[in-house]
Amino acid sequence: ESFNDFGLDSGGNKTTQGATFELIANFSDLVGKHALFETGGNGAGMAFFIDGDQLSFQAQSADNPANRATVTLTQSDVDTLVHLVGTINTTTGTVELFKNGVSAGSATASVSLGDWAGGDDSGLGRISGGANSITGGSGGTFTAFDGSIATLRYYRDKVLTASEVAANHAFARSDEAGSLFQWDAGLDPDGGMDGTFEENNRIANVGGRNLALGGSVTYNGSASSAAHSEITASYVFDGSSGATMGNFETALDNPTNDSASFEIYFKADDLVGQEVLWEVGGSGDGSSLTLDGDTLQFIVKDGSISASVSSLATNDDFIKVLSVIDLERDMIQLLVNDTVVGSAVFTGSDWAGSDGLGLGIRNGTVGGTGGVLGNINNYGGFEGEIGIFRFYSQALTVLPEPSTATLGMIAVAGMLIRRRRAA
Repeated sequence: ESFNDFGLDSGGNKTTQGATFELIANFSDLVGKHALFETGGNGAGMAFFIDGDQLSFQAQSADNPANRATVTLTQSDVDTLVHLVGTINTTTGTVELFKNGVSAGSATASVSLGDWAGGDDSGLGRISGGANSITGGSGGTFTAFDGSIATLRYYRDKVLTASEVAANHAFARSDEAGSLFQWDAGLDPDGGMDGTFEENNRIANVGGRNLALGGSVTYNGSASSAAHSEITASYVFDGSSGATMGNFETALDNPTNDSASFEIYFKADDLVGQEVLWEVGGSGDGSSLTLDGDTLQFIVKDGSISASVSSLATNDDFIKVLSVIDLERDMIQLLVNDTVVGSAVFTGSDWAGSDGLGLGIRNGTVGGTGGVLGNINNYGGFEGEIGIFRFYSQALTVLPEPSTATLGMIAVAGMLIRRRRAA
């Protein structure tokens, strides 16, 4: 396949700016010379290409020799998805290659890269225009790529940091496990300027499911966490408004009848009052994660059936909370910073109705109100920061199976991805 009319110089020269290219590819073998993606020509251009077991990312301008970073592939990289990221820093003249979230090396030119691609078209899986020499002047004949490419992303005027690449890789892996939606403030391209918290998983959900931001929500582009390096930005909530989306049952063929997991990274301003972190559904079928003072409360409700798990919360740093609904094992589970803090039996089969989803605020009726926690519909909005919010269409659960309603404190030794049992 070829991007025949995708010259990156068109519509205003973008190739004088910094850039990041991201690929997820599957290699059929490690034989021959193949182009994965390239743009530009021999004068100025960039490319991902493979020569035997050597995979390279390079960029060059007309007055600069090619800057090339290379990693050696092994047989373990064949017939599996490999996550690749190449960054171009036009100020320092540096290119860097990442494989599966880890830097594989970088190269810096003697002078800055002024323009890393000319007006030539781009090629995906082949050289555009039928030429047999890869852009940037690499020798030899390059044939069409022998394998498959799942994803190609281009970040304009954005050089992803090592932590951002690692976060993207972690999310790409979680997507294979059934992650459908991710809202990461650090990956929101305009910091909410368009009034939305952008859903940035373009692998499973092309077009996204953006959350509408309330007027008082602000963006913190310098957020960080000592415990969680993936936090690079956050949205700040003052309790009066939050982020919302519509009927969750209409999302991707009604995921609310299957196992699921919700993951949130947040830091509370204080641990006073009753606040909604996230909620979906309503009083009939619904689920939520709330704060009652310093107590985290996760509840799932299906009609007259409900279950909840609670744990103490802290606010000295961002904390990661994973709320799991495992319909295969008839249980719910709560993990804080990757440690199981509790589990409870849940025998329902639908964890949300047609009410919308609220992040940092209730959107209609709080999901799960009227269940074992009683009335939580009077809970207010969250006060603090939320950096990342994710939804998985499968249960990220931890063995062993519960013999009682509580597993206690079990360190996470490994995650099991479990599908809903067949009806």
